[in-house]
Amino acid sequence: MVGEARLYDVKTGALLGSLRRYGDNLRHVRFSPDGKLALLGFYNKSVLWNLGNGDVARELDQGGIAHFSPDGAHIVIYGERHATRVDSITGKAVETIQLPGGRGFKSGYTRINAHIANAEQHDASGTLIYNADESNYQAIVDAATGQEVGLCPSNTRGCIVSGATKTVLHGGPLHPVNVVRVFDFNRKEIARFEMPVGAVEGLGGELKAVSRDGKQFLYARPAKEGGENPGPQARYRTRHYSVHDAETGKEMQALGDFDTNYRAHFSPDARFVVLLPTFGHHADDVRDPEILVINAATGAVDRRMYSGPWALPSLDFDADGSRMLVAGAMNVETWRMSGAWRHLESQSPMPRKVVDTLKILKEDRAKDSAAPETAPTSKRKSTVP
Repeated sequence: MVGEARLYDVKTGALLGSLRRYGDNLRHVRFSPDGKLALLGFYNKSVLWNLGNGDVARELDQGGIAHFSPDGAHIVIYGERHATRVDSITGKAVETIQLPGGRGFKSGYTRINAHIANAEQHDASGTLIYNADESNYQAIVDAATGQEVGLCPSNTRGCIVSGATKTVLHGGPLHPVNVVRVFDFNRKEIARFEMPVGAVEGLGGELKAVSRDGKQFLYARPAKEGGENPGPQARYRTRHYSVHDAETGKEMQALGDFDTNYRAHFSPDARFVVLLPTFGHHADDVRDPEILVINAATGAVDRRMYSGPWALPSLDFDADGSRMLVAGAMNVETWRMSGAWRHLESQSPMPRKVVDTLKILKEDRAKDSAAPETAPTSKRKSTVP
């Protein structure tokens, strides 16, 4: 259990600083509105990281996905059924917010990359989330306030909310395959785009990201075997990435073939697409831990930034897009080892060493044993101007 936040200069790719914490996984990162602090959402704690001197400014007792209010005075931390508004200076809770929906907030099915850029909603953190519901839709929630602002058309993955245009884009990988649909905040379908068919029959494409202004989206469809990380599963893993016009669905720029296990983000001005490495379900599917910064106009890979040995579940840009904050949550060697063990566990009969090890782990879990947690440590490479 270890997580690390890493701060990069987007133009040069230089690592400006990092903060690592043991005993807790890092789930979510966010810049403060003034860019001086980073909010790090671990499973059990939230940490305010001073980007000027590299020190931990404050720890909060609640963890998870969290956002600053537009003025930076408060932080909203999302729990399973409630959100808590916390004073960012004192760390004290000032309000409990009841989240909409019967089932409550489910972080595994929540998108964090929808952006607000209109006169009615001034969320400086630039994000919306949508909250899981018992029925076949989800409530769209303003991340800075916890208040419902609309409805998502489906409770399945594949939906991305655009606060700038007050629309929800839905596209794969579930049915209908190779189709991107656009809905308003009342779940009314207002557009439908037939997307190019992938090279592997039976596998649909997937909507990956929407630009901050809501005018472009990123789509990934199955590509031919090969790509950047060939191997036994490459035929099913490699995807062709392309940028499309969100009003017409037409392809604007092909970016090339890459490993399917990427999270994708547009830069604030949509000039770049950033692909973050994640890990597959098999040991031989684990790709190199590298962040790719791609020119959205030319399709060329501008920079390859070493991300540390992590899967990266979250990313945020500062206001002018000059710095990028990423969350590192899972060590790549651990994941490779985990993939190898899952292969052994699937064998029949299960190897004796696996049986014995699983027995030991089960006994340890029953004792509620846990590794001692050390204080957060940081590595400062430079200061914020």
